[in-house]
Amino acid sequence: MNNRDLTENEALVLNFLKKLETRKSSAELKAFYHEEIEQIEYPNAILKEKASRNLSEIMAASER
Repeated sequence: MNNRDLTENEALVLNFLKKLETRKSSAELKAFYHEEIEQIEYPNAILKEKASRNLSEIMAASER
């Protein structure tokens, strides 16, 4: 599949993944998130309890 065959959403996802690989800071990722985002992480092998994060918490975690 070449880039001309991608839908707008597919291209956005690929750009996000590329930015995750090459970024120098979390500020480069901010454009991909809505200002009212809520990330929910459910219990798993690393996190024992459900966690919820807003945009500033996601950005802070990205810096770590």
